Amino acid sequence: MMRLRLMAKLLLAAVLLVTLPACWDYREIHKLNYSVTIGVDYQQDEFVLYVQSLNFNSIAKQEGGRLPETIPSLIGISRGPSLGQAIFDLYRSEQFRMYWGHLTGLIFSKTALEHVGLIDLTDLFNRYREIRYNIWLYGTEEPIDKLMTAHNFFNLSVYDSLMLHPQDTYRQYSYMKPIYTYRALSDLFERGTTMTIPNLTLTDSHWREGEKKTRELVIDGGYFFRNRHYIGHLTGKQLSGAPFMNKKMNRALLRLDKDGKPTAGFVMISPKYAIKHRLVGDKVVYDLDYRIDTYMEEMLDNAAEHELKKALERKLQEQIRYTFEQGRSIHADVFNLNEHLHRHHYKQWKRIFGDGDLRRDNFELGEINAHVLIRYSGKYKAKIAEKEEPT
Repeated sequence: MMRLRLMAKLLLAAVLLVTLPACWDYREIHKLNYSVTIGVDYQQDEFVLYVQSLNFNSIAKQEGGRLPETIPSLIGISRGPSLGQAIFDLYRSEQFRMYWGHLTGLIFSKTALEHVGLIDLTDLFNRYREIRYNIWLYGTEEPIDKLMTAHNFFNLSVYDSLMLHPQDTYRQYSYMKPIYTYRALSDLFERGTTMTIPNLTLTDSHWREGEKKTRELVIDGGYFFRNRHYIGHLTGKQLSGAPFMNKKMNRALLRLDKDGKPTAGFVMISPKYAIKHRLVGDKVVYDLDYRIDTYMEEMLDNAAEHELKKALERKLQEQIRYTFEQGRSIHADVFNLNEHLHRHHYKQWKRIFGDGDLRRDNFELGEINAHVLIRYSGKYKAKIAEKEEPT
């Protein structure tokens, strides 16, 4: 009897062991192809797909912080009448299973943004279950494969590059705010909002590695969308006033000149402004009550504090107005001033803009009442030593 009970217990344990779940789909992590960046171009009615992949060693931290001599990056290129077809064409030649959970960057060519549109370009990526929502979004006029093979400092992985981790650069110089794909699509469907995608390009004018010239990634300018459609592109110079109208701006440089020569440099921080509007006939005029703090970065010529303050206020007014007018030339509300009217005075917005159409003649920038507070001048006082006359 005891033996039968023991046999029954052993049989029950065996059955339970067989039915326990296990890792049937387990894979070695170093035998996966980690896709981190996707680029899409549109040529001759076909999608050109670029996929940048890294191996596990490129993503995982090295013991003791060691940096390998080289970090290999694999770039796959395929074509197809649709993005799905192009991806499956790429699958045919893969050596390991492609894993999309580390996808961090999307790059679309200007041609693709113009002729296909952002909604259709992102449809596949937003549907697939492995792909997350927090993916950085860029446009470009550069060859996409060149961006993917751009030089990274200190042999670091592309996973640590400006393209996939733009936040640190933005905190130090808040020029063009990077945007996640989900945020861009949300703004795209807002009728009163102009959405901007940063332009990713290459520069070879800043850094060298020893005697070797290198080409680095840089964000310069942006692509603008309204009512779900692409409306135009502005360069970095045209957007020189944009940082000062971004309330989440961390820091940006403003230089003062005299007779064509720099006299002082200021780091601008914490912009704040209130928007007021006036209806003038069939157009709306926006007035700004603008305030910003600053501290002195450098001073090359003596000037009284009140003179510097007035000069900064004039320069800010000029740059903000210049960028606003550049945006108006492509029917873009660069600072999203119309969002104020759309949210708080919808009936007036509806009367002026109807279905959200922007024209040069139905919105203007009026007065900019700028106030600058110079908080401190660094370790030096706000003046330089008197220059001695040459003998």
